[in-house]
Amino acid sequence: MIKVSITISADSVDRLEDCLYEIAPSRWIILQNKIKLDFKLEGYFENDISTDEINKEIDLYFADILSCNKNIEIQQISDTNWTESYKIHFKPWSHKGFHWIPTWLENEYLIPEGGKSLLLDPGMAFGTGNHETTKLCLEEIVELNLNHSSKQNVLDIGCGSGILSITAAKLGYKNILGIDNDEDAVRISAENAIINDTGHNIIFMNLGIELLKANVKYDLVVANIQSDVLIENKISIVNTTKTNSALILSGILTMEAKSVEEAYSQELEKRKLSYNSVIKADGEWSLIRFSISA
Repeated sequence: MIKVSITISADSVDRLEDCLYEIAPSRWIILQNKIKLDFKLEGYFENDISTDEINKEIDLYFADILSCNKNIEIQQISDTNWTESYKIHFKPWSHKGFHWIPTWLENEYLIPEGGKSLLLDPGMAFGTGNHETTKLCLEEIVELNLNHSSKQNVLDIGCGSGILSITAAKLGYKNILGIDNDEDAVRISAENAIINDTGHNIIFMNLGIELLKANVKYDLVVANIQSDVLIENKISIVNTTKTNSALILSGILTMEAKSVEEAYSQELEKRKLSYNSVIKADGEWSLIRFSISA
């Protein structure tokens, strides 16, 4: 295939989004790099298309918007079975005696005696444990398990592949609720729970954060979603925590961690709750853990 990338200005994004809405479905998407804080318009074409034809399509749809932009990059990319490509990036790994293993490598991975393990096929859902945000959450859940006496219930917000919920179940936590606004993620999570024989301890639901019941409280709440969504839903998320509980927030760029920590600290103080917070970073990604008490 051929990938066409065009660097675009922030002030052109709204107009391009309107344009893409009008011509949908199309081969074009808008991408934002939150690290570099820039935007790109990307299109994907079959190999047999010419450069002239690509330029004609760009002029047809985007001429007025991109009239001053000539920064166009055309790149050949290999054909890929996208439904299977995630398997290349999901490798077995472990932390303090807990092992996360792809289902297709089950017979090739030796689990040490006394170790705990989880088999996973994430499909197209987010959450293999190899990405820093998920890895940080998994490590924190394992370490928290060593010191957390109450294991009655868990809330997993943005459950993705179900990896966090299933790990908690394997560690002895009970009555786990995993929610996601992606129906495929909910389906994949439930399938992974069955593979790991933890389906009896976990319920996965296609549910938005705003629909969580404020009168249901949890011993452990994990939210692995992006910073702006965390801040926007801080009241709903804090309202799900018990007086003595742990709140783990991830999916946070390191440069945004302090602002997320401050937003949640203010909300906890409004509820007159005592807490300790710690930020843990892995490169450009960070996790925040709040230990909440009366």
